[in-house]
Amino acid sequence: MKKCLHPLEHTVSIKDVAQRAGVSISTVSHVLNDTKYVGSELKMRVLQAADELHYQANTLARGLKSGRTNTFCVLVPSIVSVFFPKVLRGMQMAAAQSGYALTIYETGESLEREREIIQQLRWQRVDGILLSTSCNPETDGAYLEELRNLSINDKRIPVVFFEVAPGEGLDCVTVDNSRASAEAAAYLINSGRREIAYISAPMRFAMGKNRYEGYLKAMQAAGLEAKPSRYWEGDYSPKSGYECMRSLLESSESFDAVLCGNDQMAIGALRALLEAKKRVPEDVAVMGFDNNFPGTLVSPALSTVSVPKQSMGKAAVELLLWRMQSGFEPPARVVALDTKLVIRTSTDANQKSEWDLNDW
Repeated sequence: MKKCLHPLEHTVSIKDVAQRAGVSISTVSHVLNDTKYVGSELKMRVLQAADELHYQANTLARGLKSGRTNTFCVLVPSIVSVFFPKVLRGMQMAAAQSGYALTIYETGESLEREREIIQQLRWQRVDGILLSTSCNPETDGAYLEELRNLSINDKRIPVVFFEVAPGEGLDCVTVDNSRASAEAAAYLINSGRREIAYISAPMRFAMGKNRYEGYLKAMQAAGLEAKPSRYWEGDYSPKSGYECMRSLLESSESFDAVLCGNDQMAIGALRALLEAKKRVPEDVAVMGFDNNFPGTLVSPALSTVSVPKQSMGKAAVELLLWRMQSGFEPPARVVALDTKLVIRTSTDANQKSEWDLNDW
């Protein structure tokens, strides 16, 4: 009786499978890769031998030979953030249609971790990378230059950014965060609000800066003062929005509205306002950004800026495929998707709000 090799004692090769099944190496290859018809009896012998030997196909070796791994890798700051599931759904659907699989990595908003993963993927020769980066464009220019020219030996690895454009000369799918934030602030102003506070996303990221700039532009255009004492910086989380609003309430500053850098912080701010017995929207109007589903479940329901997340994921994969097909000579493309205001009862008590019971 032949001894079954333990996977830790020997790296099982296609030759080992052929010897166990009593067939040629080419027959094993045809069975495992489905490249040629093999009779059912022989096929079962090959599959049984591969199973007994714990054989795993060396996809990396096949990738080295063909130059392709049929894999796209996605890097996101957080896999538990409510923003990314729809983005990833759009990516998965678009990738699958073109015969690619997705591998997802979490960076934890750490640029060091992001760079480690990028180097790991570089050596794995992945076909392309989709990146929501944690870099600061003002201080990490050298890193962005590396990503513009990412390669291994003679193989270029295209990188497409999504959610925010971190700099010039980079393929990216995003929204105009500054303009969208300005539109949200202008809506509050046109609704009669004059003392508008702002809870910012982290300013070390381009998105945080762009959304804050939009708020400032709208205030300036209306001749209103954006007081530094009405500005607080959060970290995207509901807890930070809650704490920023508590600090604002404890200050002597008056305000009649708050615009937040994302929905999570806006929901935290809403909680603090309700605890302080403030009427929303009568005393303070609350506006978020992104249009994530929890905003429909709180009371009052959250007004927000809707970002087309699934379309963003789909467009990012399509842009990556275009770059792979067209090569690296054409200039970088920035695909800017449209946003829209979604008005609910946190800014207008007369609105009819409905729970979002779909897609989660």
